[in-house]
Amino acid sequence: MPLPYKAAPAPERQFQFMPDIFAAPNLIGLEAAMIYGVLKLYFEKFLPKSGVAPMH
Repeated sequence: MPLPYKAAPAPERQFQFMPDIFAAPNLIGLEAAMIYGVLKLYFEKFLPKSGVAPMH
């Protein structure tokens, strides 16, 4: 199957820079993970197994 585009490979310098980008701390991602961990435990106490709260 032919590719819909033809792109030149990225330069080697770009590939050498990528590990630095991926290694940088992501505060938003870490905060979201912590919030999810706390809220998930809290909601598991009273939500049904389906994860959907009944409508009142």
